[in-house]
Order: sequence, then structure tokens, then C-alpha cells
Amino acid sequence: MSCSQCGGSNFFDASKSSTAELVPCNHKMCTKKDCKGQCMYNITYVDGSQTTGYYVSDQLSFDQIRGQSMIDNASSIIFGTTMSGIIQNLSSKSINGLMGFGSGSQSVFSQLASQAMTSGVFSHCLRGDAIGGGILVIGEILNNNMSDTPLVPNQKHYNINLESIVVNGQLLPIDPTTFAISKERENYGTLVGSGSSMGVLVGEAYDPFVSAITTIVQPYVTLTNVDQRQCYLVPPKFVL
Repeated sequence: MSCSQCGGSNFFDASKSSTAELVPCNHKMCTKKDCKGQCMYNITYVDGSQTTGYYVSDQLSFDQIRGQSMIDNASSIIFGTTMSGIIQNLSSKSINGLMGFGSGSQSVFSQLASQAMTSGVFSHCLRGDAIGGGILVIGEILNNNMSDTPLVPNQKHYNINLESIVVNGQLLPIDPTTFAISKERENYGTLVGSGSSMGVLVGEAYDPFVSAITTIVQPYVTLTNVDQRQCYLVPPKFVL
């Protein structure tokens, strides 16, 4: 299967897998009404990204931790092989694909949970420096020192109740209703997700947030503007 608009990324070659199969139209995962032969999908994400292709089933191999032991395990999952797509801010040829961790039944995470391969919990910790990286854990982490923020129940996305933003100890002048879920205002509320390559704030929160950051860093950086967005030219090895 070839892919257009995929940025020259590596491709999944089903012919090299002895367990890969195209998903038929009568599979429970297939919801496309005009399906013919093999099940196709067409997905549009919140940020406007789109992808179209075929569903494929294959064995996913992974290491599973049980107590103090680590064992090899595998599970049959269904995933999409994109034939065309426009993924926002995703142009690196070193990226092989996207793994969905949404709460819907089609995501890899939900499939593993439905097969009792893991609990309905995952953790994604970013390294937080220029090198990038981090750790992804599927399953619960037993650590009494961890704190958490509850998710808003019965939502399509991973929503949290964001009440305020504090920068350098100062509470920003933002109306709390700015972050609330509102169907009337077509407001999704505050979403937490790993599918986007950037953080996005609505104007009512973005303007005071950027203003507060600018006030702090202005003595140390050079201010510049790119596409009507405030940016900062940072000296080499700069640490605030």
C-alpha cells in the first residue's frame, strides 16, 4: 500500500508479517456503512489533521512486568495503515507513525485493556529538555508519592477541570469559565492529550499568559514575532 502526503516516512509492509491481515467489512471494529471488501477508515482529529486508509490486524509484541519479573507477551490488535493524510506539524522522516491512546474502543490502549492485558491506565512522562524523549508506561504505576488530577467523566476526550494559571507565583487574570466545557460556545474545555505536538490556549488565556512570560524573560532574551506570535531568541546555554 502506498501513501501520499505522508512526508516520506517509513511504511508498514504487511507482506513481511506472517500474522498481518486486512480487516473485513463484517468485523465489529468496522463502522463504515459503504464498506466493500476490506474495511477503510477516515478520521479527522481535533487539530484538523486527517488520515484515510485500511484497517489491519497483527500481533503486537511487548514486555510485560508482573511483580519483579518481566515476560514476553503479545496481543492481537487492529490499527490503521494510512494511504493519504495531512497530519499537522508532523513532517519528520524519523517518525514511523502515530499510536492512538484515546478512550474510544478503537485505540490500541483500549484494545489492550479490553483483552485484560493492562488496566485502564497509562502514563506519559516527557523528559523536558532539548534532547527530548521520556517514558511511556501502559498500566498502573504503584507510587504513593504521585499526585493526580481527576478526569472529567463521560467525555469523548481526556478533559480536566482547569481553574486557573499561575506564572512565577502570580495568578493570571483569567475568567475561570474560559476553561469550562460549553456546547453553546462550542468550547471543548481543557483537554490533555499526547496527539498534538504543541499546547494551545484560547485567546482569553493566551494573551495574559504570554504577557506574564514576556515580563519575566524580557531582560534575558530578544523578543521577535513570527506569524503574529510572540517568540523569543534565547542565548546559547541559556537557563532561566
